[in-house]
Amino acid sequence: MSKKYLVSLVLALIAITSIKFSVDASGDISPFFNASGGTTPAMVNNGAAQALNFSEFAETFVLETTYNHGENPIDVLFNKNLITEDDDFINTSQLKRIDALTVAMRSLGHYLPKESLVQKAYEEQLINTPDPAHMSDAKFITFEEAGELIKNLKQRVKQKTISATTPNYTVEDYLSLPSSYAYSLTPDGGSLFYMAPWNNTMNLFGKELDTGKVYQLTFSENDDVLESAIKNDTFLYTKDSGGNEVYHIYKTDENGKEVNLTPYPNVNAVILDMNYSIYPNNEIIISMNKESPEYFSVYKLNIIDGSLSLFFENKEGYTNFVFDNYSQLCVAEKSDGVNYEYYYRKNNSQEFRKIKSYINQGTFTIIAFSSDARTAYAISSINSDTEALVEVDAPTGEIIREVFKHPNVDLYSLSSGTNFASIGSVTYHTDKPKIEYFDTTLEAVYNRLSALLPADGFISIGSYDISFTKFIISTSSDINRGKYYLYDYAADSLELLSDLNNIPSEHNAKMAPISYKSRDGITIHGYLTLPNNTEAKNLPVVVNPHGGPWARDYWSFNPEAQMLANRGYAVLQMNFRGSVGYGKNFLNLGDKQWGLNMQNDITDGVNWLIKIGVADPERVAIYGASYGGYAALSGMATTPELYAAAVDYVGVSNLFTFLNTIPSHWKPQLNMFYKRVGDPVADKEQFEKTSPALNADKIKKPVFIAQGANDPRVNKAEAEQMVKALAGNNVPYEYMLKENEGHGFAKLENQLEFYNQMINFLDKYVKNK
Repeated sequence: MSKKYLVSLVLALIAITSIKFSVDASGDISPFFNASGGTTPAMVNNGAAQALNFSEFAETFVLETTYNHGENPIDVLFNKNLITEDDDFINTSQLKRIDALTVAMRSLGHYLPKESLVQKAYEEQLINTPDPAHMSDAKFITFEEAGELIKNLKQRVKQKTISATTPNYTVEDYLSLPSSYAYSLTPDGGSLFYMAPWNNTMNLFGKELDTGKVYQLTFSENDDVLESAIKNDTFLYTKDSGGNEVYHIYKTDENGKEVNLTPYPNVNAVILDMNYSIYPNNEIIISMNKESPEYFSVYKLNIIDGSLSLFFENKEGYTNFVFDNYSQLCVAEKSDGVNYEYYYRKNNSQEFRKIKSYINQGTFTIIAFSSDARTAYAISSINSDTEALVEVDAPTGEIIREVFKHPNVDLYSLSSGTNFASIGSVTYHTDKPKIEYFDTTLEAVYNRLSALLPADGFISIGSYDISFTKFIISTSSDINRGKYYLYDYAADSLELLSDLNNIPSEHNAKMAPISYKSRDGITIHGYLTLPNNTEAKNLPVVVNPHGGPWARDYWSFNPEAQMLANRGYAVLQMNFRGSVGYGKNFLNLGDKQWGLNMQNDITDGVNWLIKIGVADPERVAIYGASYGGYAALSGMATTPELYAAAVDYVGVSNLFTFLNTIPSHWKPQLNMFYKRVGDPVADKEQFEKTSPALNADKIKKPVFIAQGANDPRVNKAEAEQMVKALAGNNVPYEYMLKENEGHGFAKLENQLEFYNQMINFLDKYVKNK
């Protein structure tokens, strides 16, 4: 057992009886590490002069200096790199002064040897003397001294936080389109492709590296180009129309004219395979729900003349197809989001046969094949709580070995290795993103980049040439919207390609990982963004539950949180039960809990923020999109005294009508909706209780509702019935309907109008009340 988990177990036993010490004590408190080193009789009598162990120190250090109040304190210190398994002091019965100071200084970003630590701590105003004699191995820290150290640390952090000045920025500053992003390299390393705005719409461009020549590849005027691909100098891309989420495949002809290769009404198209060696140069493999609105069949598409031929008709209701590296359609899967069936065939001429069934056991999805035609990679939580990357024997479906699994969180993304038939790395998110490399070439590149780029952000390796000499690199963080670089491995040099930041990083607000306990003892993780230059006390707060709800919030640059923080709001985001990313057990805790325990988790987060003094209880708003919009309306109906106002952005208001209007190609997942949300018939009474539109009489405070008319997920009737109910009860409301938008506004002019109106609404009813 590692030191980490041994100490965590010890802390769990100690925390019940450990002595709390105050860091806000008033009166005549001797300065920390004072010259005499003495204490008064009163301090001795109340235990202030008693030495403490590391567990006791960790408990109050985490409580007072972080917002991670729902987790094991020692685990928090490990996760924040404030302690390591090499720190012997974590198991001591009496903590030395120098070791306590080490933890405090690390929290300020100073990782120094002991001989340099004291002087720097004196400069940081944590101690009142640079005399190293007060840090000898014989000097153990007392409760009084530890309290003073933490108080000094908090004061120093406060000084750094509110000493700088941050200008006021406009909504346009946060939402303006980037000059370019999403860079990729051609296999020969000779050209770049990237997205850039044209007529306020994102389009695909190319650039020759040797000549610097830039050329435009797509000319979409109304809807952003999404995924793109290239085959034999033909550029393919997908987009929908007005947010309707009906995606077609397009190309641009030699005259710059857009050509729709899948012009079938209400039919979605997806590119599946573009193998050069198997198919003629003008053919690709796609899937479409052309034969059936609910299920996707597989087709060959001629990208020159647009001719189409049926490759595999999906009469069995498969929901996922996987090709091997030789363009044989070997794997098919069926899933209703709860149960999984796995089918296999060796090649395109055989019939599929069912190999495995997993009934309510977790996820199992084949994602790719290795270099042979037998071994596949899959994401699976069948044998564990969190998702693992596993190798699978494709013909039998048996798991060969576990490649990677984190004990606390699911996998977030995978990248391919440099041989293009292996997994190069896996990314996962605890409080912040982390990456594990399996490919030695990519790991060597990453290690070099870590020395060249800032340590407080996340470095990602994108595409690269076939000689592994040129790489596209991106960086981002909570205060860095993103930057793209071209990295030359031989020269060990970086060339900046694009900086997405319109605002200097130092003017953005830090996003602090948080945790708290729900009323029934569940640990809820999330993030708190606090305005710069302001003490975290009695602030106006915007509570921002995420959409999905089968999603989660991440540590990243969040334009919404930044623009609100710039206007003086604290922003609280929480991953309530039912969120993904924390294992299947946490996900399942949200089953049929819309408006119930899922809502309680949000309420408990607000009450926690009020309790610790950050939130002004009279100035709390709730804002969310999609499920978050539902949570905003639900919060107003179930806890009307808690919120001063709400903003519902494309949110559900009536669970009955919501489930009756889901898109046709979601119908195979209906069993999942019944399990996660509820059955309109069996759970009729619960739906009546938890549908905000049916409980609008309980809402007393102002509500702002925004909706896209083309929304296929949350029909505009959800907004309209809510508006009607609010009007009928004389509740102040504002309503914005955009005829050319879907599930969330994609067009810049609509985004700007929405956020400007939202901020005016919040300022009127929350911040300035």
